[in-house]
Amino acid sequence: MDLILWRHAEAEPGEPDLGRRLTAKGIQQAERMADWLDRHLPATTRVLSSPADRARQTAQSLKRKFRVVPDLVPGATVSAVLGAAGWPDAREAVLVVGHQPTLGEVAAFLLTDQELAWSVRKGAVWWLSYRVRDGVASTVLKVVIGVDAHRPCGSPRFIKPSHAACTLPRMNQRRATERPIAIVVGCGDVGSAIACALHTHGWSVVLVDEADPAWHRRGMALTNAWYIGNAELDGAGACFCASLKSIPSVLARGMIAATTWSWGSVAGALHPQVLVDAERARRRPEVLRGRVPITIGIGTDFVTGENVDVALQAPANAPQAGGAPSPAQSRDVLVAAMERRSYVVASTRYGRFATERRIGDSVRAGEKVGTLGNEAVAAPATGFLLGLAARGARIQPGDELVEVDPGGASCRCHGVDAASRALAASVLSVLDGEVVIAP
Repeated sequence: MDLILWRHAEAEPGEPDLGRRLTAKGIQQAERMADWLDRHLPATTRVLSSPADRARQTAQSLKRKFRVVPDLVPGATVSAVLGAAGWPDAREAVLVVGHQPTLGEVAAFLLTDQELAWSVRKGAVWWLSYRVRDGVASTVLKVVIGVDAHRPCGSPRFIKPSHAACTLPRMNQRRATERPIAIVVGCGDVGSAIACALHTHGWSVVLVDEADPAWHRRGMALTNAWYIGNAELDGAGACFCASLKSIPSVLARGMIAATTWSWGSVAGALHPQVLVDAERARRRPEVLRGRVPITIGIGTDFVTGENVDVALQAPANAPQAGGAPSPAQSRDVLVAAMERRSYVVASTRYGRFATERRIGDSVRAGEKVGTLGNEAVAAPATGFLLGLAARGARIQPGDELVEVDPGGASCRCHGVDAASRALAASVLSVLDGEVVIAP
């Protein structure tokens, strides 16, 4: 599959951001690049554009049919781009007209498997290609071309000029089928801890969650894989898979496969031995028992021998995402003190969260740390950001946006916490036969 990343041409400043249009120079830049692309793109190329006016104008200069994809807005995640493009399994080439820093992050992830802030200049094109040779998958950079020249402008920063083809690193070449397969639903701190524990104990793990998940303890979880394409926790790496077909190759590399595909679709394709539902209270629990050889549910809504084979209880001080606030609480943002003395801001509304802060940052009480829609979200206490919803997270009532630890240290905001680790150990005990499963 070929994926062509085209950053919009020069645009005028101003607000609102989505309404900014190309300058006269930008129109010329877009037309010059469109001429080059039209001569090189296959006729069947699928063209996708951000809804921003400057991106739509850039796409229109190609004079081909294109589709506006709302998820490709400025600030879109790596997983949103790869999901829209159908990477790496689309049969046709895909051209994405979008924005920085997203396009640079996509290129960096596909070529190095790392979170790097690569720069794609305005109007420039990066052409990447996915191929499988002798059973080994790789992504290569075919060409980078700038708007000021109709020839390759040399290899970009971070890539050796003499070698534009960059092969993804292989962490583990063992076939995924050599390890039993487990599906974990929920990429929050508990689900991620369970996924890492299973991975460490010899399981191939697929971690399933919705697009743009709202879990806020991202330093203690693998949630970032849904936003930047990869994440690491407790020595285990996770890689986002936009398609079912890409999951086996990620598992074969010794990584946890992160995906937005439903667990049922994954189970139908991979035939797992274990299913662990760690979403807890985000939705009504399904009857899982009998659909996979061993089913484990985390939370009070699961009952051993009824809807799952084994039900385990989450730690008493673990945040329960998705619990709707009391009707008597009428404010759009609620502040609650938790038993372990961290302070949480939870939402009572739907919206997209935006932030420039990072997990572990020091904050002061009342300091703005992000926005939900057009409403500012402030830190509930002075301390360190133990939890912070990701930029672009889809928020619903009850989702926790911010969590501040007033008495800890920045280092406590990262890594599997003791409560989640204990719950993961309980899951391993079930699989080791130390817990009797009801017939």
